[in-house]
Amino acid sequence: MPEPEQLEHTAESENSKGHGQSFAVQHYSVSGDVQEAQEGLAAAARHYQRSAQAYVDAAQAWVERATGASAPDAQTVRARAGADYGFAASVYWYAGRSFADAYDFEHAGEGMEAAAQAYVAQARIWEEDGRTQPAATLRVEAAFRYLDAQRYYQQASDFRRNLANNLAAVGERQSAAEEQTQADELERRAVAAGLSVNQQGPEYHAAYQSDYKGANKSAYK
Repeated sequence: MPEPEQLEHTAESENSKGHGQSFAVQHYSVSGDVQEAQEGLAAAARHYQRSAQAYVDAAQAWVERATGASAPDAQTVRARAGADYGFAASVYWYAGRSFADAYDFEHAGEGMEAAAQAYVAQARIWEEDGRTQPAATLRVEAAFRYLDAQRYYQQASDFRRNLANNLAAVGERQSAAEEQTQADELERRAVAAGLSVNQQGPEYHAAYQSDYKGANKSAYK
């Protein structure tokens, strides 16, 4: 595996490319070229994905480096790992939003789910280091990203199911069955994301406690 510093450099470069592509899309939005805008947003999202994955890889490399290190050095290295997981979560959010803006809700869901997982990984590092309050906040962030994933997976499933019904109506039974299978899988992923929401805590931000008390958090989409 490359050195974490090299991976961080790659992540920063890909993130910059994603931002550049996102800004370029504004031209197509103004001109009304919807297809070009969607293609540009998808391209930006892929840069963000590569950036976020590089941050995750860097974080994992820092964690490995911390193994066997002296206590002060290990703490510093673990802090670098936690920071990179945080960067990954943020950039995965950009990827998810860009895919959503391009109406690619399946990949949008994947981006948000990956963001949630990065927040959880960062929270675990802080919990192991005794930083329980920051870790709790990160798990709240993870819950919201799982909610985003649930919503996008459901949108993707609904689209596939509607397409399956339309294909069936015109006699395209095989294609309809394939779309139905995809819709069912996306529905399963939406349910799984909802279950992941309910595994995180505490119950959202303290300011919203009274609104969500006793409720199933995954119902808020």
